[in-house]
Amino acid sequence: MASADRDTIYKIPGDLYINPSDLTSSFGTLLGAVRGVHLRPNQEAHELGAPEWADEPAEVLLGRQRWVFGCNLRAWDHDAVSTLFPNVSGSSGSTVIDHPGTNRAGYKLTSSSVVLLFKALKSSHPSVIVYNALPMIDEAAQLSFMVSDEFAFPALFLATRGHASGKSVAVGLLANLSLT
Repeated sequence: MASADRDTIYKIPGDLYINPSDLTSSFGTLLGAVRGVHLRPNQEAHELGAPEWADEPAEVLLGRQRWVFGCNLRAWDHDAVSTLFPNVSGSSGSTVIDHPGTNRAGYKLTSSSVVLLFKALKSSHPSVIVYNALPMIDEAAQLSFMVSDEFAFPALFLATRGHASGKSVAVGLLANLSLT
């Protein structure tokens, strides 16, 4: 058994970008600093019971995987707001979320898909690419306008395989990741 390496316990600050053109200098449109970043690899499993053992599990089959990237964006930014919310008007500096807007129930989120890059600030920390990210708002999301809390709004991106690479998600050191 390997011994625990306390130097590899990380707190990973980073920035969130959309539609990067490369991973060396042009990281795309900056959506801003984020906190509470999480990547949930929701995986279903299907147990197969053995009748000879009173249907106790004898095998488990891998089911669908549904990767979701979530974070809290820490600033009111036009690019971030217009990426996440389906009904936005105005431009940088005058962004307004409109409800109801022109995009209503039944609007296909695939028309709003982006390539998402969470770039860790340190090159020794892992980064994340979501190749075809569908922006969503969590049903329990709240925009907090409290004096005691930092303003932030929650963002969710569902990872799908709409990218030419056939991938949905890649996690690793930025130097080892690829947009293709």
